[in-house]
Amino acid sequence: MNFNYSDYYFLDSFKKKAGFKPVYGPTGLGKTYGIKELIKRVLAESPDQKFIYITNRHALIQELNKDLLEIGIAHDFETCYLKTDIEIIRELFTNNELIIILRRLVNKDFFRFNIFLGDNSKESLIHYFDNKVKILSEYENDLKSLKNQHILKDEVEKIYSILVRNLKEQFFQFKKSNIQKLQASFLNDPDIWKLFPYIKFENDTHSKVLLGTVQKFCRGFFNGKRDLKLHDLKHPTENEIFLIFMDEFDFLENEILEILSEEPQLQNSIEFIRFFMEDFEDWSKGEFWNKDKDLLFVKEQMQKTYDFLESQIKENKFYFPKLRKFIFNNDEFQDAEKQRFILFQNNRTVLSETFYLEQVKLGRKAFKIVKDRNENTVDTYAFFSMIKSATEQLLQTFDKVRDRGVVMQELIREIWDTKNDNTSGEYNRYITKNFTYRSIKQHKEQSDFSYYSGFSLITIKKENNVDHELAQIEQLELITSPESIIYQLANKNLVFALSATADIDRMVNSFNMKWLRDNIVNYIEPSLADIDLIEKLKREKSEIRKSQVRFAINEPVTQNNSIFPVIKLLKKTGFYQEEKDATGSKSENHREDASLRFFGCLEWILNKSQNRTHLVFCNSFKREHLFFDETPDIFNKDNLSQIFNDICRNELKKAEFEVQKLEFGYKLKFQEKKANIIFLNATKNKELGEYILKNDKYNPAYDDLFLDKEVDKVILITQYATASNGLNIRCLNINSSDKSDFEGIHLLDPKRYWFAIEQKTKEESLNNKKKALWYFWKLFKNSEINIQNFRHFLKKTNLGEFNTFYAKQAKEHTLSQISLFYQALGRVDRNKSEMPVIEVTLAQEVKNIFIDYLQAPYFQEIIEKREKYTATFILQLHDEILKQSRKEKIRKEIAQVQDISYENQKSKDTISWLLSEIKKINTGDYNGEKVQSIIGAWQLVRECVLTNDVKAQISINNQIIDFQDFVFETSLLQDDNTLFLSFPEHKIYPEKFKTEENEIKYWDLDDPFRFINNNEFLKKKFKNENYQITFQKHPYQQKIFTPYIQQAILRGAIGEESIKFCLEKYGVYCENISESISILFELFDAKMLNKPVYLDFKNFSKNTQQLFELDENDFFYDPDFDSKKFIEKVQRKLQKIRDITRNQSAKYVVINFVSAIENRTRFFDISLKEVHHFSECDIAIVPSCLSYENPNNISIEFIKLVHSLKNL
Repeated sequence: MNFNYSDYYFLDSFKKKAGFKPVYGPTGLGKTYGIKELIKRVLAESPDQKFIYITNRHALIQELNKDLLEIGIAHDFETCYLKTDIEIIRELFTNNELIIILRRLVNKDFFRFNIFLGDNSKESLIHYFDNKVKILSEYENDLKSLKNQHILKDEVEKIYSILVRNLKEQFFQFKKSNIQKLQASFLNDPDIWKLFPYIKFENDTHSKVLLGTVQKFCRGFFNGKRDLKLHDLKHPTENEIFLIFMDEFDFLENEILEILSEEPQLQNSIEFIRFFMEDFEDWSKGEFWNKDKDLLFVKEQMQKTYDFLESQIKENKFYFPKLRKFIFNNDEFQDAEKQRFILFQNNRTVLSETFYLEQVKLGRKAFKIVKDRNENTVDTYAFFSMIKSATEQLLQTFDKVRDRGVVMQELIREIWDTKNDNTSGEYNRYITKNFTYRSIKQHKEQSDFSYYSGFSLITIKKENNVDHELAQIEQLELITSPESIIYQLANKNLVFALSATADIDRMVNSFNMKWLRDNIVNYIEPSLADIDLIEKLKREKSEIRKSQVRFAINEPVTQNNSIFPVIKLLKKTGFYQEEKDATGSKSENHREDASLRFFGCLEWILNKSQNRTHLVFCNSFKREHLFFDETPDIFNKDNLSQIFNDICRNELKKAEFEVQKLEFGYKLKFQEKKANIIFLNATKNKELGEYILKNDKYNPAYDDLFLDKEVDKVILITQYATASNGLNIRCLNINSSDKSDFEGIHLLDPKRYWFAIEQKTKEESLNNKKKALWYFWKLFKNSEINIQNFRHFLKKTNLGEFNTFYAKQAKEHTLSQISLFYQALGRVDRNKSEMPVIEVTLAQEVKNIFIDYLQAPYFQEIIEKREKYTATFILQLHDEILKQSRKEKIRKEIAQVQDISYENQKSKDTISWLLSEIKKINTGDYNGEKVQSIIGAWQLVRECVLTNDVKAQISINNQIIDFQDFVFETSLLQDDNTLFLSFPEHKIYPEKFKTEENEIKYWDLDDPFRFINNNEFLKKKFKNENYQITFQKHPYQQKIFTPYIQQAILRGAIGEESIKFCLEKYGVYCENISESISILFELFDAKMLNKPVYLDFKNFSKNTQQLFELDENDFFYDPDFDSKKFIEKVQRKLQKIRDITRNQSAKYVVINFVSAIENRTRFFDISLKEVHHFSECDIAIVPSCLSYENPNNISIEFIKLVHSLKNL
C-alpha cells in the first residue's frame, strides 16, 4: 500500500472546521510531499478549496512552488507567490512591466479618485507615472555605480512606497464611495493581480495555493479592502476555511518574534494617555461625530475609555493628568545607580524593587519616587495598570474602524499628532501598525500571565546632571506574542504545523506548545492512526536506507599535527581576541579551542573516515576560514586577515598545508590527502539560491566540487543557523551524479548564544532586549527561574549574562541544545536511498549534553514519549553514545566513593565571608544602605534555603552569592532521602560499603523536618510560606545542600521560623531590625515588639552537632545547651546589648525548638546567679518549644514563658 503524509492531513481537511494540528515526525519522511498529494486529493473532491503554505525561507517555497506548478498543469490550478508590496513593484520595474501596467490602469479609469494630483486627466496621470519610473531608472543606474548607495536606496524605496500607497488608496475610496460594482471589477483585474497577489488568491477561482514566507505574512499584505497580517487570514466566504501548512514550524516562532519586536512602540504611554485625556473631553462635544455611524461608534468607545480613566483617577485619588513628570527624592537616593526603577507589565506587574509614587501638588508638581508609603503616596501598581488598560482599549477602538483609513488618520492627527513633543508621526505609526493585534479574542480567562498582550517595560531613571531631581521615562514594548498570532490564525483556519522538534517543550526560540494546546479551541492531537503512519514511514525509510551509525568523539588537534603550532602562535598575537575581551578570557580560550576542534575534525575525516562526503556544523568559522583564504568576504571590516597573513601564512607552507582557491570553494592538500572544502555561510547560501532563481538550475561550480574525482573527500562547513533554517544542503553522489545525503556529520560545538548580544544599531539592541525579556518572562512563568532572578535581569539587562544564566540554570537548555542537534543531524537523513554506515563525530561538550539528556531522570518521560517521532538514525546514534559512555559511567559511579569535602568547604567559606560582612556591622564599619543590604542578603539566604531554591543568586556589595556554591550533586542517594556519609572526610559511600571501619553515618535528609511534619500548625504555616516540609529531590539533578549548609543554615532557620510562628500564635510579636539596632545584628534573632527583650532561637540537639562535627570555633557552634560555657556566652551577648543600647534592664531569652530532655526553664541574673522567676531574671533559657513526646503540642515551659512575656 502506498501511504504518505497526505493520510495524516486528509480526514481533518474535509471537516471544514478551524483548528490546529501538529504534524510530527523526523526529517525526510515526506511531510512536505504529503502536502502536494493532499492538494490533488482534496481538489478532486472539493474543487473550491484553497491552501496556504508558510515557511521561513524562500528556498523551501521555490522548491515546493516548482513542484506545484507541474501538478497545477495536470490538475488545472495555479499558485500565487506572496511578496511584499515593494518587492513586487521593484520586480515589475526590473522586468519593464511596471509602466505598462500603470498606463493600462489609467486607461481603465482605475485612478478616478486622484488624491495625489490636482489634474485628474489621463494625460496628467500617465505623465506622473512616466516621471516616477524615469526617476527610478536614473536611481537604479546610479546604484550600479556604487555611489551614495544608502541614500539612493532610501529614495528608491520612497518612490516605491508612494506608488503602492496611490494604488491602495483607490480601493479605500471605492469602498468609501460605495461603488461596489467597480471595486469588484478591479478585484478581478489581471493587472491588479500582478500588483497584489493576495487579491488574486482570494478572487481568482483558478488560484488554489498561496505561498509565502512568514516574514511576508507578518509584515502585511493587501486584500483590496485593507492591509492584513498573518493573524488576519480568514476565508472570505462564510463557513469556509483555508487549509494552512506552516512548514518548519519550530523555527517560525523566532521569526515572528523578530517582527513583533520591530513594530512601532510608545516611548511614553503616560504621555499618550495624557494627550487623550486633555483633548478628548472638549473634542467629543463636536457635531461632526453624529454625521457618520463609524465616527459615532468611535466616540462611544473612546468615551468608555475616558470614563474608565476618570473612575480610576477618582477611586485611587490620582492627581493625573495634572501631574505628569517624575522626580526623585535625592535625600533617599544618593547613589545614581539606585535612581533607576523598572516596571514590567504583562497581566501581572513586577517591580525591580518596591517604590511608591508620592503626589507633589505644590511647588514642583510631579510624582516623586519614594521608598516608603506616606499620606501622599498612591498605588504604583494601580497607576501603571490604568495606563496600560487605557492604551489597550484605545487600540481596540481603532481596530473597529480599520477599514476607514481617513477617519483613523483624522482622529490620530487631532488628538496626538498636533503635539509639539510628538516626533512626527510616531503615534500615527504606533496606532496604525499595532491596533490590529488588539483584535485577537481571548478564549480563556487569563491568569497573571498573558500571551495575548505581550509586555511593557517602563524604566524610570535619572534624567541628567543639571536637574538632579528630574526622572526620565523610557519604555520598551512587545505588542503581543507569537503564540497569540498562531492562536488567532488557528481559530479561523485549519493550521497544520509541520516540525521534527516542536514536540520538545521549551520556551526559548520555541512556541509554548502547552499553551497552544490549552487555549486553541480545536487543538487536534495526532490520532493513533497518525502515529501508526509515522512508524510505518520510519520503517519503510529505514529498510531502504539500510544505514548504520559509526560514532566517535571529536578530539582536538594535538601537538603531533603540524597545524598545532600555527594555532598556538596565533593565540600569542591576539588572533582569538575580540575588542571586548580581556587577555586570556574564557571567550578567547573558547575560540582557540574551536580551532583545535576544527582541525582535529579535519584530521579525523582525512585519515580515519571511510566515507567521502562530510557535513560539519559549528557556531562560527570566521577564523578557520582564513587558513584557506587570504581575503574571504567576511573580513572586509576587521584586521584578522592582516594578522593572519603577517604571522602565519608562511607557517602554513611549512606545514605543507596547500590550498587552491576555486570559484565556490577550496582544494586542500594536507597530510598526503586531497579534499574539496566548502564554507557555506549565509552569503554563499544566498548566492546559491539566487543562482537557482535566475537560471532554474544549480550552480555547476558548486556541483563540480562533489563530482571531482581527484579528491578523496568533500567537506562542507556550515553554521547551526542553516540547520535552524530548515535548509536542505545539496550533496551529490560522485558515481551517479544524483542528489544524495552526506555520509558523515560532525557537531563541533554546542550553541553558546541563545540571546543575541551583537548588534549594529541602537534599534537592534532594543529589539534584542525585548526578545530576551520576553523569553525570560516565559521561563519565569514556567518555573525555570525564580522571581529574584527575574528582578535581577530587569535591573541589569545584560544579554551576555542572560546566555550564561540560561546555560547554567535552565533545565530546558538541554532540550534546546538537543533540538538544535536533531535539526542539524536531520540534514544527513533526508533521502530514501541506500546509504553506507553514517559517520558521526561529536565534540566532548556536545556528547556530554547528549549523555545528560539520555540519562537524567527528568528527561526519561520526554525520550519515551517522542521515540515514535524520532528518526531511526538518531535512535541508533543514541545507542552508540550510550554504548560508549553510559555503562562505564554508571559502573564508575557505583564503585567509587564521592568526596564532597571541596563543596562543603566552599559553602563554609562563602558563609564565613558573609559573616565577616555582618561583623563589620557589629563593629560599626558599615552603616546606611550597606547595612540594610547585608541584613537583607542574610535573611534572603535563610529564606532561599528554607524554600530549597538551589538556583538563587543574591547580590551584596557588588558580590554575588551563588547558591550553586551551597550544593553538591550525587547519584548515590538511597531511597530518595538517605546518604551514607563519613566524617570528617565528608565522603559519600554506596550502601554496600557501609561498615563500622569506615565510620559512615546514616544521613537522613528528612530529619530536619521531622517535628514540622508532626505539628499541624507549623506544617500549615510552612506550606503557606512555600517552605519545604520534606527533603525535595531536585527534579532535574540531585542537587543537595551541603552538610554545612544543612546544619548551619537550614536547621537554624527551621528553628527560628518555627519558634516565631509559635510566639505569634500566642500573641507575642517581634519587630523588624531597624537601622538604629542593626549594630546588634546576629547578637540575637529577634526583639520583642516595643520591649527590651532580645530573643535567641535554637534548634539544638547533641546528635546534630555530633553528626556534622562543627568546629568549636565555628560561628554556629554551641556548647551543651545547659552548660556553663553556653550560659557564659549568653551573658557576654546580653552585656554587649546593654552597653550599646544603654538599657540595663534588657533581658535575653534563649528558646530551643525541641529537646528530648524537657527540663524546666532556667533563670539567671546578669552575674549568672540562678533565680526562680522570670520577673527576677536577666537571662532565661527555655529548653523546648514543642513537646518532644508529642510534637503536635506546645511545651508547658513555652506556655509559661509566653504568659510572662505578655505580662511585661
